[in-house]
Amino acid sequence: EEIISIFTVFLFRGHDTTRQTLTNCTRALAADKALFRQLREDPNQIKLFIEEVIRLYSPANATPRYAVKDTEIAGVNIPANSQIYLCWGSGNRDPQLFENADQMQCPRADKAQHMGFGAGIHFCVGMRLARAQLQYTMEALLQRYSDISLTVPESELQYAPAINLRALVSLPIRCTI
Repeated sequence: EEIISIFTVFLFRGHDTTRQTLTNCTRALAADKALFRQLREDPNQIKLFIEEVIRLYSPANATPRYAVKDTEIAGVNIPANSQIYLCWGSGNRDPQLFENADQMQCPRADKAQHMGFGAGIHFCVGMRLARAQLQYTMEALLQRYSDISLTVPESELQYAPAINLRALVSLPIRCTI
């Protein structure tokens, strides 16, 4: 059962989160010409950029869990077997961990670890594969195109209705070779 569960994550859950992170990387570059030039001039920062995109636009914002025993967190009683949600996306914008938490910063001065791939024993089994796919794709995109721009204002981008993902319906861009 565990092996089937891991393959399910790789095949289905990992595909959508990696696709959405790639979309968010492209959107960030299309919206910020200085950042696009910065990464073209210094490809060594691509990994830092990807981590910042994952932090800011967490691919999976919440994970359901069940309380194994009666407990209390911040004055709230949680009975055993209650379903709770760990909100990774919220933690990635915690101003106590990240200065200017709602802003893209590459490279980021504070070195706090984001929770875009979960944490502890509940980390994403596909994180290394996702990071490699994102890195190689971003490297190729930055090498191939001299410019990427949005063809609509950012305020017009539409998101799919979802509880866990902040997924763009489409990303209308123009790429210049």
